[in-house]
Amino acid sequence: MRWNRWRSCWTRCCESSESSCLSAIIQLPEIGIRKIAFDKSGKVMYNGYIPLVCIHGGTKTLARNKYPEETVSLILDTALKLFIQKGYEHTSIQDIIDRLGGLSKGAIYHHFKSKEEILVAVTNKLAEQSNKMLFEIRNCPGLTGKEKLKKLLTDSVNRSVHDEIFTAAPNIGSSPALVFSILQETVNYTAPEYVLPIIEQGVADGSIRTEHPQELAELIMLVGNIWLDPMIFNDDPEKMYRKCRMFDQMLRGFGLDILEEAVFERLRSLTELYQKSSGGNEAYPE
Repeated sequence: MRWNRWRSCWTRCCESSESSCLSAIIQLPEIGIRKIAFDKSGKVMYNGYIPLVCIHGGTKTLARNKYPEETVSLILDTALKLFIQKGYEHTSIQDIIDRLGGLSKGAIYHHFKSKEEILVAVTNKLAEQSNKMLFEIRNCPGLTGKEKLKKLLTDSVNRSVHDEIFTAAPNIGSSPALVFSILQETVNYTAPEYVLPIIEQGVADGSIRTEHPQELAELIMLVGNIWLDPMIFNDDPEKMYRKCRMFDQMLRGFGLDILEEAVFERLRSLTELYQKSSGGNEAYPE
């Protein structure tokens, strides 16, 4: 749902003469706003998401609910648990309502217009956790650019939250809006914010060879976030393994021997988990 009208606005805000923070307000048309704030050292102080309906509700929305972000967080946490327990396809809005302890259907639809929109917000929330890890790797001292890129790919695959996501088994490939949202997040935010600085460092320290660091950053992340995602293409474990081998061959062409066999096996096992949980969903049925 982050269409080509994606816009971001960076502003400098000062709390006092002694302290300041850099804040990013990222407008997501048709969805809402994500606000990210950093302190002087670059540490993330706040990373939150506010749905569009909360924003359009203006002062009337705030009057009815002084803490809309807490309500949104409760809905997302509850939805994620249900997606894991029952699977996304088998979870209804009513299932989520029944687990919210008295929150009305109107309260949910006040924040989210559909189950798909809830899934987008859940994905954004999980991405915030991933971005924290990427931030730490990007700023890790004592590593070359190549070593950071290897750590980024390895640690990303081994995050424990993947087991929960693949168990929930959402059929992402059946939702063009969600696929486009992931693609836009990858190209417009993750690649330039976290991967490009690592590659530029690698070019400077001689550990990475490329004349096109920006395009390489985008390529690596598009392969990792889109092409190697069985929830989009519904690959079987053996095809996933072959794709990993192809990705490894491509990286070695840039002198990046950074993928180990354990990464291939991890992706294959996650694909097996997804296939088992989804019952063989067809992302692109004929």
